[in-house]
Amino acid sequence: MPRTRVDTRNNVGFQPRPSRAPLAMDQGAADTTTAAADKSEGALVTAAEASTTAKEPAAGPDDQTPEKPFEFLELPPELRNAIYALVVEDHPIVIPHNHRRRVKITSGLIRVNKMIHDEIRSYATLEAPVIRAQAIDFCFGHVITYLNRLGETQLKQLEHGSDMQRSTAQTIKIKLVFTTYCPKYHELDRWLDRFDVSAKRAATVRFEYEATEADGNNFELRTFRDNVNFTLDWRLKYSPERSRAEAVTIKSAFEAARKLRDTTQT
Repeated sequence: MPRTRVDTRNNVGFQPRPSRAPLAMDQGAADTTTAAADKSEGALVTAAEASTTAKEPAAGPDDQTPEKPFEFLELPPELRNAIYALVVEDHPIVIPHNHRRRVKITSGLIRVNKMIHDEIRSYATLEAPVIRAQAIDFCFGHVITYLNRLGETQLKQLEHGSDMQRSTAQTIKIKLVFTTYCPKYHELDRWLDRFDVSAKRAATVRFEYEATEADGNNFELRTFRDNVNFTLDWRLKYSPERSRAEAVTIKSAFEAARKLRDTTQT
């Protein structure tokens, strides 16, 4: 049976249904929505105005109050230095054991103001008659670090010589403290060796010593004294003049400590 060709040119395809028109809003509901929007917008405007009113207006150049200078800094430099001299006299300047810290000044004046802090520290480093340090078990490393960090002007204040007046020169006073009856004698040797090398800063600096003795029983105390004497006596016989002179100073400090201890025990 022959197939019949179907003509689809005039066929009508799928037609979408026309969308329904939106329902008309009730006039009363529209008015309510509009009123709510207006009310919300009005509230935002009112809040913004209140926020602007609450903020203080930025002060202009003419409205700024100048910072009142610290009255102490208005004193003449000579008078400030006289006050610093009294502070340094009553509060010792101490070289700390921590290599990262600067000299310690115990006066509360140093914490008042940064400029005062800088002035009194500079004055103390240059003008303090005595700078103190403590060497535990003959460890002088922190003192050496302090010397190496000094400027030339500061170093000259510590130098000894015929052209330096005693009243204007500085002294580093080291207190020898011991935690054991067998301290590090090799550290004492290293310290004394520095005085024989002209390039080392310790060679040109004047030191004073205050000694204590290690605590312990009679045997430990005798051992301590014998070892100290042996180390220093060897220097007195064989060392060059400068380190020998320093060894004499240290030995004198130990002799004074020994006499004091023997006196208190009897």
